[in-house]
Parts: sequence; structure tokens; C-alpha cells
Amino acid sequence: MPGQTLEDQQQQKSLEQKLFGKASAGNNMISNCKVLFNFLLGVVVCTLNASCVSVNLDLNQKYPKSKNASYSQPKSPFVKQTTETNLDSLWISQETKSTIGFYSICNKNLPPLRNARSNSLNGIEALQILKEDVIQYNEREGLRSTIQGKLEGFLFQIESVLFIKDSCLFEISYVAYKENYDKEKETFNLFLNSFKVR
Repeated sequence: MPGQTLEDQQQQKSLEQKLFGKASAGNNMISNCKVLFNFLLGVVVCTLNASCVSVNLDLNQKYPKSKNASYSQPKSPFVKQTTETNLDSLWISQETKSTIGFYSICNKNLPPLRNARSNSLNGIEALQILKEDVIQYNEREGLRSTIQGKLEGFLFQIESVLFIKDSCLFEISYVAYKENYDKEKETFNLFLNSFKVR
């Protein structure tokens, strides 16, 4: 973010190294959002692995993913990221550094939606669930949450939709710095409306 101190930048780099390894640390604003997004979505894996605690994840672990999702990619200024992550797809806004993306994991023993959502919030500081609704989405019951919290001192707002279809758990999320949340939320809504699992 503009006006970051050297200490802020070092904290970001340290977190990136913890989650992604030394090779991907850098490019402060983009990486910071990417770290939070991967952290938020990656910890869903903990629900399937009892030994996984907090942020001590093997983000390189491969889990079965859905092959049945179709969607319209977010339009400019969002750019698809091609670096390897545990996500199915991730786009980052070149203007605000907000992210839109989704994650899927397929397994016959999936957790209830609220458990998956709770696990995905581990490690977020000053956590507030601003709104949460049970919705109908992709012909299934879904959980839509608006969350605010801090990671490494940076204030974020997150919109997340979780649902299970055909033995696959999906989490679709929009992550933005708090001050940028409203600027591109409509792009996220368009992505949500286009997202279909056949």
C-alpha cells in the first residue's frame, strides 16, 4: 500500500516466504493480496486433514479439483495470474490489487459449509463477520459471507461464497483492501453470476 514503512514491507515479505517460499516473495501489493487470498482459501484443506493447524499448510500438496466449472473471466483491470498456486484460478486487479478467484476440492467426506468457512478464517486478526446468509447457488445450498479482518496489520474485506456440488467443495472469493472493497465488487458479482458447475 502507498506509504508503507520498511517494517511493513519486511513483514509482508516474511509472510510471503512462509506461505510461498522465497521464490515468490516480492511485488508488495500484488503479493500481499495473493498471500491473503491463498491463505483464506488454502486452509479449507485443513478440514480434510486433522493434523493441519493454522497456517502450517503444505500449499504444494495437490488435492483433486473439479473439472466441471465454467465462468466468464473478470474483465480488465483484472489480469489472470499464471503463477502456480493451490487455487483453481486467480485474477488480480491492476488498479486496486483486489483479487477474484475460486478454489475447489473434491472428496466424499466434505465438511459442512459453516465448518469449512470457520476453518478458512483461522489466522485472520480482528475478525468480524459483517454479514452471512444461506443462499441457493448452482442448484445447491450455499453460504455467502462478508468478512473483515487483518493479516500482518493490513485491513481487508472479503466476500466469500461456499457450496458443495457433486462431492466437490467450492469457495469463490473477492478480497480487497478495506478502502477498495466497493470499487470492484460489481465485477465480483458478475463473476459469481457467470459461475456454473455442470
